Amino acid sequence: MQVLAGKTRKDEVCSIRSKFPNKLPVIVERYIREQTLPLLDKSKFLVPFELTLGQFLCLLRNKIALDSTQALFLLVAEKSMSCMSSSMGEVYSRHRDTDGFLYITYASQEILPPEGTSPSAWARPPHRLHHSWSLQATPSNKQTNMAPFEKSMEMMPFKQRKCLETRKDEVCSIRSKFPNKLPVIVERYIREQTLPLLDKSKFLVPFELTLGQFLCLLRNKIALDSTQALFLLVAEKSMSCMSSSMGEVYSRHRDTDGFLYITYASQEMFGAPQPAARPPC
Repeated sequence: MQVLAGKTRKDEVCSIRSKFPNKLPVIVERYIREQTLPLLDKSKFLVPFELTLGQFLCLLRNKIALDSTQALFLLVAEKSMSCMSSSMGEVYSRHRDTDGFLYITYASQEILPPEGTSPSAWARPPHRLHHSWSLQATPSNKQTNMAPFEKSMEMMPFKQRKCLETRKDEVCSIRSKFPNKLPVIVERYIREQTLPLLDKSKFLVPFELTLGQFLCLLRNKIALDSTQALFLLVAEKSMSCMSSSMGEVYSRHRDTDGFLYITYASQEMFGAPQPAARPPC
């Protein structure tokens, strides 16, 4: 029966690839121990080669109808936490099954198979996400609310609006009041012409939130539809792995002033804008 089932799946993949040569056959299934997320109404997807795994995750979030505070993790081929910036074509070529399908498992908590264990033995405690992850949305201390900048100032990078010492003092104040949060500055790429400016650039982010989840939160804040791309560049130089936690990204890429700087754009960015002149205090 298993041989017959395998042969049937192979035949199905052959039929799909002959009819849709520019698409990849992907099976998406809920983690066997998942108790929070609903089942998808279908498990079979035809996915373009060029779509990134991060974009596919966002499409699944929309399909499951998750709100911005709910986590969604993907495990590829029951063994790999793939980089979210990889294209689905790359993921498929590395991790497709012998039957020709690419198998992806989703869950509300991160699934990492320990060395030498079977999939049935996977278990990790859930990560609790703090709902008030935005600095302006934090209700516990009114003094930390950031005053809105003038429209003329909004177009200037944050580093041009405040000098180094002022920024350092601001980070010290934030970290003393919110020791479990990370101060993050999110700005639009200087040459971006499609995506709108965010209504604010300062965010307080939990350590355990992944970069991929933060990307999805930004997508919701910018109100992008499922067909629009959003790319993030960390510290003007790094395309970080989307499965990394914000704590890991912060420890590796935070600026000398203590902020973590993230740039967003509608297309992938390689290289960085020219360094800005030092502003007066």
